[in-house]
Amino acid sequence: MAFAPVIDGKSCIIADQSGSGKTLAYLIPLIQRLRQEELQGLGQSSSQSPRVLILVPTAELASQVSYLYTKGDGNPPHVIMKLFPS
Repeated sequence: MAFAPVIDGKSCIIADQSGSGKTLAYLIPLIQRLRQEELQGLGQSSSQSPRVLILVPTAELASQVSYLYTKGDGNPPHVIMKLFPS
């Protein structure tokens, strides 16, 4: 299960079929960990100092991840989207 490695702050590669819940499998514990760190005064993210990097292969998936993060966290993340032609 992906939750423990994400909560522990480890690098993760998550792969499965579409609709299996991969995005939420890492976003839920990620949001939880970031909130815990902020409550402990361990820092906040900024565009100059990101705490998390999520790489996705398409702009559509990047929009989905950003949307789900915003819904779960209540605050929009600092998003930098760079697309490379295939």
